[in-house]
Amino acid sequence: MPIARLDQADALHENQRAVDQARSAYEQAVNGYTKEEHEIAAANVGKALADIKAVQSIIDQMVVYAPVASQVASARPMPDSR
Repeated sequence: MPIARLDQADALHENQRAVDQARSAYEQAVNGYTKEEHEIAAANVGKALADIKAVQSIIDQMVVYAPVASQVASARPMPDSR
């Protein structure tokens, strides 16, 4: 087989791959995301919600609640505090 024919065959294969890639991109654009991609996104959302709950729990432990509802009019420092 002459070299020119081999070059044509290689070009044909490259063009076929390009068409396959374009068809795949078109199908994904038309059909949207796959079921697996939706499941991955849902899992990521679940993980993010769990992370938010964990941080909120830490924040809740850091907040000091007063035993009665009142307002501080003035605060006098204790002699030993600096």
